Amino acid sequence: MFVHEVLETKNTKQQLQSGTYEGTCSLYVDLETKINCLLMEYGIKASDIVSAAEIIITNAQGEHFFRDFMKMPDDSWRDSYGKRADTLAELLPPEIMSFQLVERFPLEEQIVGDAS
Repeated sequence: MFVHEVLETKNTKQQLQSGTYEGTCSLYVDLETKINCLLMEYGIKASDIVSAAEIIITNAQGEHFFRDFMKMPDDSWRDSYGKRADTLAELLPPEIMSFQLVERFPLEEQIVGDAS
């Protein structure tokens, strides 16, 4: 219940390229620990390139942890705190790499900046 930490981020929507974004939400679960993870990935419509992502992890005690990520102009990734890495996977908690994908569904389109 409630996000476990203060939501601060170095990333903002205004830093994204203008356009219409579509996204996918994937639910991953560790069946043993009951920890679950929602990973939302967004990219410009009609492009296969993910340029932003958000993650919400819920632990077994019901606490929620949030991070967002943005692809930078040099193709590196930056997390909410400003840490950078070559790939998104390097910024994600390593334990979630073993979680099982349970469900994937599309998210509503979002318009960023002047999408005309």
